[in-house]
Amino acid sequence: MGCHNFIMESISSTLINEIITASKLLITKTKPTDHLVFVGQSPDYLTCLVGAHRKISRVPMSGRVYCDEWTVPADEKIKKYFEFLDTFNLDSANIILVDHSHSGKSISGFAKLLNRYFGFIDPKNTQWDFYQGSRSLPFINIISPVQKNGWIHRPDPAFVHTIGFILMPSLVALANSKYPRTIPHFQFSHWDKSICDNHSHNHNYALFCDKVQAQTDSGEFVENQDVYFRAYIEFGLDEKY
Repeated sequence: MGCHNFIMESISSTLINEIITASKLLITKTKPTDHLVFVGQSPDYLTCLVGAHRKISRVPMSGRVYCDEWTVPADEKIKKYFEFLDTFNLDSANIILVDHSHSGKSISGFAKLLNRYFGFIDPKNTQWDFYQGSRSLPFINIISPVQKNGWIHRPDPAFVHTIGFILMPSLVALANSKYPRTIPHFQFSHWDKSICDNHSHNHNYALFCDKVQAQTDSGEFVENQDVYFRAYIEFGLDEKY
């Protein structure tokens, strides 16, 4: 834990400025009535500031589900994860998904899962490519500027509607766990088990939020002009979902 304290303290003020800028964009591009659902680790560093202005949920989710016949969770795992989702009080009418998605598959799989959770698709349906009755959920994708020219693939439009992109130069470092995790790694193979080491992740998150708040309060925040919002980018070739 001491090592993680040091790494958190060593995060540069430049990176914090970038995260604050991206967080402010998320606030201005959404409404006070929106419920922002941050999926997994990649977008989690933005929640410290956004959570003071929007209703948010930080949902542990790792890897892919419903991408092929081998990534369809068993009934017991689905039941346990749905019980876990109950704690977030999600409402399909006002949620916006927030994540970093390159291939489009992980966020499509999560949206397929939510379609079953909300009852648009029968939760016991094990067909990973089943679409009847599906609802498309709004999504903001956080990407690196170098990925914007054809490196990002469109999520499955039957389940995900991308409403915008926030471009962050340091996104790759944040997404690839260069820094200590602030939310547990939780693959579907472990959904029937308890989340491991949650205390450590909560500690890391508290340290990071303190650092963001200190820089915000100090008046040292300088908007990073390399962080910006785009409503549209040129997608790469669409893939089979």
